[in-house]
Amino acid sequence: MNCVLRPAALILFLFRLTILGADLAGTWKLDIGKSSSRPEIASQIVKIDERANLEFLFTYDVVLKTGQKYHSETVRIFDGKSRSVEGAEGVADVNEHPDASTWISTRLKDGKIIDQRRAVLAPDNKTHTVHRKYIASEHQVEEVLVFERQ
Repeated sequence: MNCVLRPAALILFLFRLTILGADLAGTWKLDIGKSSSRPEIASQIVKIDERANLEFLFTYDVVLKTGQKYHSETVRIFDGKSRSVEGAEGVADVNEHPDASTWISTRLKDGKIIDQRRAVLAPDNKTHTVHRKYIASEHQVEEVLVFERQ
């Protein structure tokens, strides 16, 4: 029986590796010089912890140039399903993982996209780039955020 389980475990491991591909989990620091982010940001650290298959905890620590600090946490499940955002009427998140190095998070309000982040991990797993589009004060803002693994 042990001989049967080992190949099955190996197949499951390889399947999981293929689906998740590159590892987004870890601690990432925003490279301000390579990013086109909001000019008021002095630094940003994102810690990504894998909690379960396709479920991740994102912890954000942002420091503004004024010295003001922000901390937030959010759980994202990258299975392509729409999930209501607790405490926000008419708001839902859809998180997808279409290939081994790409993660897409889309926030909708009343069915319209209000925020979308497309993170692509570099082949060397040392950086990832987030292309973000969101609505602010009724106009669309686009950012490119480059993060380096710490």
